[in-house]
Amino acid sequence: MHFSKHIAIGCLFATAGAVIGGLGTPIAKALLTDGSASPLSLSMLRIAGTALVFWTLPSGRQHVKFRHLGLMLLIGTLGIAPQMFLFNYGLHLSFPIEVSIINSCSALWVVILGTITRQIARARYLRHGTLLTGLGMMITIFFFGEEKHNLSHISGNGIAMASMLVGGLCTATTSRLPGHYNTATIYKWIYTFALVPEVIYCFVSDNTPTLHITSIEQATELIYVCIITGAASIILHTQAQRHISTKANDICSFAQPFAAMIVAYNIGFDTLTWFDPIAIVIIFISYLIATGKRV
Repeated sequence: MHFSKHIAIGCLFATAGAVIGGLGTPIAKALLTDGSASPLSLSMLRIAGTALVFWTLPSGRQHVKFRHLGLMLLIGTLGIAPQMFLFNYGLHLSFPIEVSIINSCSALWVVILGTITRQIARARYLRHGTLLTGLGMMITIFFFGEEKHNLSHISGNGIAMASMLVGGLCTATTSRLPGHYNTATIYKWIYTFALVPEVIYCFVSDNTPTLHITSIEQATELIYVCIITGAASIILHTQAQRHISTKANDICSFAQPFAAMIVAYNIGFDTLTWFDPIAIVIIFISYLIATGKRV
């Protein structure tokens, strides 16, 4: 009974984190569409908001070794910063349901990276899973209704796919940090470092961030996307890993595209087609196949 309760709590944390992240995608699309924020400003605010949350959380007096601080610098500047901008820019051009489906492929991408780095002998299962994921992503990127099938939409999904690949690489690299650093210590430095290239880019280019908040509703949406979404998802998934395996955590994360699908449809920022659930199911099955013979 205790063991079952332990697993149930972990699944609850993982699913809650996925749902919170999924809800943030159509809300971010709403902010980008009505001109409340540009992709650059939304990226900077999401990074700054997440860093602020982790700096305010108690982390204890942990001494971070210089080499680990350097790894956090690389993850933040070369990983989180471009990943966040690509995600928001792709979302600006595309639709929240497709972007969420593409983002759900990150679980398999992390498995592939882990297999490469650890040289685990399960290439056959990964090959089958990768092929199925590619099929699901091709459906997501190209085969939707005529009202959505245009060059901007396809480009946005391609950019979202690049964001997913970079994000998966960040996740795989972050897992290599020592376990004796707590979540607040790790992510407050990573997201602080991620803000640096965004600020530098604003100074050296003419592409300055824009923000136009004219109502309490827009302000609330901005707070949710920039402060709650990122930090809450990380915290909940970290807590889930204390109770369940990484595979179970990844399986629960597939609630994210369904949450985005429901909200995006209800607020009128996307339309549902029968390709959407098919793509999610294909990607989900591909993940199960790739991890079914975990060594």
